[in-house]
Amino acid sequence: MDLLIKALPKVISSNPNAKLLIVGEFYDDPSFYLNLIKELNLEKFVKVINRFVKNEEVGLYYGMSDLIVLPYRSATQSAVLNVSYSFQKPVVATRVGGLEEFIDDEETGFLVQPDSSEELADGINKFFLLKGKIDFSSNIKKRLGKSLFYKFAEIFDEIISNSAK
Repeated sequence: MDLLIKALPKVISSNPNAKLLIVGEFYDDPSFYLNLIKELNLEKFVKVINRFVKNEEVGLYYGMSDLIVLPYRSATQSAVLNVSYSFQKPVVATRVGGLEEFIDDEETGFLVQPDSSEELADGINKFFLLKGKIDFSSNIKKRLGKSLFYKFAEIFDEIISNSAK
């Protein structure tokens, strides 16, 4: 999260209407992040929703977002990526864990090097530069169509059907 907050001034310098929405309950003390936001004079650009978000509310936050940013330093997979795709939202994510396998660079989102607020800002700015030229929604739908993960119900139906024969 700190990398994303540190990336924001560079994003705002290129995209002055950009806003950062941080949603979800912090697992650690949020004061570090809140102080960083204050220190960088970003209060008017950042909205923090520090609480557990019920499933029924998730769509509201995705609906008001153009882009989802996954600034992980390490990861295996991310449920947030799957949810983002289900709302047809492109992502900027760091090249860690298995995230690279599920993001088609410059088609369903953008991949950047980890541990760099500069790289993160560049990826976000690239989105703003290309968002009118790339049909992220269509690309995400195609990507989901190729993914077996999203076809589990069909696969189980076929297994059950074949075992009944």
